[in-house]
Amino acid sequence: GDLALKSKIRDLLLDSEVYLQEASGSKNVFYQMEKERFDLVICHEVQADCVMEDFLRAVKRKYQEQSILVILERHQMARAVSLMRAGAYDCMEPEFGAIAFGGVMRKGLERSENLSGTINTNPRSRWKNPWFWMAVCLGAACLVSGGLYLRWQLQRELAIARLTKLELEKEYLLPYKHPSGIQFDGRFFWIADWFTQSVYKHDPDKNFEIVDIFHFSDTNPVGIAQAGTVLWLVSSSGFLEKRMMDEKLSLAGKSSSPGPYPSGIAYDGGFLWSSDLKEKKVYKHASDQNMTVLEIYPYPGDAPVALFWKDDHLWSVDGVRKTLYRHRMEGSTLLIDAVQQYDQYRNAGFNLVGATFDGSRFWSLTENPSRVIRHGRQPEPKGRENPTEP
Repeated sequence: GDLALKSKIRDLLLDSEVYLQEASGSKNVFYQMEKERFDLVICHEVQADCVMEDFLRAVKRKYQEQSILVILERHQMARAVSLMRAGAYDCMEPEFGAIAFGGVMRKGLERSENLSGTINTNPRSRWKNPWFWMAVCLGAACLVSGGLYLRWQLQRELAIARLTKLELEKEYLLPYKHPSGIQFDGRFFWIADWFTQSVYKHDPDKNFEIVDIFHFSDTNPVGIAQAGTVLWLVSSSGFLEKRMMDEKLSLAGKSSSPGPYPSGIAYDGGFLWSSDLKEKKVYKHASDQNMTVLEIYPYPGDAPVALFWKDDHLWSVDGVRKTLYRHRMEGSTLLIDAVQQYDQYRNAGFNLVGATFDGSRFWSLTENPSRVIRHGRQPEPKGRENPTEP
């Protein structure tokens, strides 16, 4: 096997109290799977004793919910997409670092707990170190970590195959410094600013001029949505608010958010959707007085800072990846169906905090600097083949 790779992973997990076990080749991996359940199978493409796509499909046929991470032979996006289509959850470059590796492992363990619960024979050790239940199998073809049997169909990076590039058409600097959400009502843009505790109404036909300001003494809005005569806000203090679009944006209803750090809100014409940064969850609510939670979905990205609804799809803004995701639902799983990305987002120092759609263009909201970006008209991303719509 690749001794250097084994040594690298052992070093990364040195202080993690993990149990290391070797599986020498693909057949041995299947043998190990028959004996016990695993959190994650890590395959090294260079040392594989079979065609990797064949191996992935074989595992998925027998163990449909098994998560598989592939360490690539070289950095090649097309190759990663091919492997993820065959069944890999994620792919990593051969020169992966400790932060990237740790992020994949930690996210796997967190989602295992969320989806499957925990099976713990040593609770003190488990809570002492969050890596305790990540057992890793290092081998010539595969590295396997033992523990729980989890369901991963989030396909975060698979969406790269359906990437659409956003082009900058125009940008408008904002006079306030901490915008946190944007919404288009068909005529005007509404932007929330958490620091000034205000919502600003802008006219795009007058060089994005502010035409009205609504200040709240007890609300720091971090998310905004609108439909008809109703405006919904998410406050950093942990509330979802329903406000009438009158001259004062009068409060018509208020409910506690389901998570500790609410971030985004959207309305699809029948249901409300909210997100939470700490829990990394997306919630589907009834549009009743209590905004009752109906469904909870693990978020397939890193940081759902904002949500918006476009056509028949829920969209999210991933603040870490600085990317717009289009989603669809499969049962209790929220999947990424397509991606919109502006090249400068990746390397720029500003924060991407919101987005909306005006019927023909995407608009992005950024902080530091505080500005609104109008993107050029783009064709609709195609999404997966034969997607199952929500």
